[in-house]
Amino acid sequence: MADGMDCSLNTSSPQPAPASIPDE
Repeated sequence: MADGMDCSLNTSSPQPAPASIPDE
């Protein structure tokens, strides 16, 4: 559940989203 939201936040966060989880 949090993973889905994390993807959106990751974009704004200084941490690059892991390509391991293509949740786009």
